Amino acid sequence: MAKRAGGPTNDQRSTTNDQQPSVLIVSNGHGEDAVGAKLAAILQSRAAVTGYPLVGTGGSYDGIPRLQPLRGLPSGGFGARGRGFIADVRAGALDLWRSQRRTLRAQRGRADLTVAVGDTFCLWMAAAAGGPVMCIATAKSSRHDPHGWLDVRIMRRVAARVFARDEQTAHDLRTRGINAVCAGNPLMDTIGGGTGAGLRRPDRHVVVLLPGSREDAYANLTDLLRLAAVVAQQAPVAVACAIAPGLDRRRVTSEVNEAGWTTDHDDVVRRGEARVMLTADFGGAIRDADVVVALAGTASEQAAGIGKPVVAFPGSGSQVTPRFLAAQQRLLGDALVSTATWTEAAAAVLRLLRAPEERLQRGSAGRLRMGPPGAIDRIAGEILRHLTLAAG
Repeated sequence: MAKRAGGPTNDQRSTTNDQQPSVLIVSNGHGEDAVGAKLAAILQSRAAVTGYPLVGTGGSYDGIPRLQPLRGLPSGGFGARGRGFIADVRAGALDLWRSQRRTLRAQRGRADLTVAVGDTFCLWMAAAAGGPVMCIATAKSSRHDPHGWLDVRIMRRVAARVFARDEQTAHDLRTRGINAVCAGNPLMDTIGGGTGAGLRRPDRHVVVLLPGSREDAYANLTDLLRLAAVVAQQAPVAVACAIAPGLDRRRVTSEVNEAGWTTDHDDVVRRGEARVMLTADFGGAIRDADVVVALAGTASEQAAGIGKPVVAFPGSGSQVTPRFLAAQQRLLGDALVSTATWTEAAAAVLRLLRAPEERLQRGSAGRLRMGPPGAIDRIAGEILRHLTLAAG
């Protein structure tokens, strides 16, 4: 049974100090949830923090009280894109969005500050909670997908401050009358994984597959495993596939088996001589990688940001379309090798494995485009200063 709208989940209730300021963090996506959760963890010692993930159940907010209702949808958050929209509507998306809106309106007067992490839809939803709103704008950049007139109108009306992901975007927003700054790219602060996952050896390269974190990921696995088999036949490689925490491992196993691969107790899938390790250690895996093959959004950007060349091709679902890849190419520049099919992607991977100088050049391009870590700490500092000033 669904919990009462507007209340935190029972297993995540916490006692709050009435003297502490209260912050509500609203996010809409897997990467955005990770940013929101890390921000919440920093703020918790000085503020009472509640999270509201609008897409999925927000597993990243472990230990943080969450508002209700929480529910996943078939598109995994890409409901505005063709088939995904129809599937979401059939699954009750309109009722869910109305319920989420009611929940946020019920928060009026409860939060001293609301922080929206994501796109302008997220900002518009967060504004329903009333009070001052800040926006961590992770979705768009002037480099690949500039904010349109509607984005700007909503930001002007409801955002006290916008944290843009790069200085070019912040500058463009300021010229349009928005209080925008760049504290850095918060996506670079949520990679995790320490120094590596133990995949590296001197006698082999490492290729890491990223099927994505949403519903498309299950279908994407088939083509990525085909690519892995071709690469493994022609080069000495260790191949790992990073499985996002929100994915159902039973469905992953089912997709792997239907593609003709077998699984063992060590989370290694096999087909002939080809082996692929399934891992939940996304950050460790991409740090070990020589090349990353990604059918993803945020994860592709993070891989590029730590200096890994990224190879991509259109997936079979609603996220990684040719249009999406064209925008991602504008964002990541030479860090991304965009191809038309998985077979072309396999050829690109083999070429990169044999070209260390090209890998270094593309890696440098990615680090330059994404910027260094540290943005969430700086944003948290800005939020705490705002709360201190507001308290008088």
